[in-house]
Amino acid sequence: MNAKLRNLVDKTFRVIEAKDLVAALDSMTEDVVVIDPHYPLTRMTGKAEVAFGLGWAFADIDTFSFDVQKYFFSETGDGVAVEVNCRHVLRVGGEMSFTQAFTVEYRDGLLA
Repeated sequence: MNAKLRNLVDKTFRVIEAKDLVAALDSMTEDVVVIDPHYPLTRMTGKAEVAFGLGWAFADIDTFSFDVQKYFFSETGDGVAVEVNCRHVLRVGGEMSFTQAFTVEYRDGLLA
């Protein structure tokens, strides 16, 4: 297990829950790649595109909740898959609850 990576993943979930865009981007490399089919750009490359995607999500979701269930670390310690129970409350009302998996690469102390 890579404790620094786990702490960074946990911190990133917390700052997204707090809708702290600056702190979220600070946890990522300049060339970060985020892929999520729920966003207007399903493949976001670089901090500018990720900022756009998170801004879009922050506008539509009133509260985020990420409850990590399991971590699966790579043998080399430079990656992890994370199983998360999500509960998000929409600004227009209603709630989305689902399990989601994230795969994360780790480079130079940041999410890549």
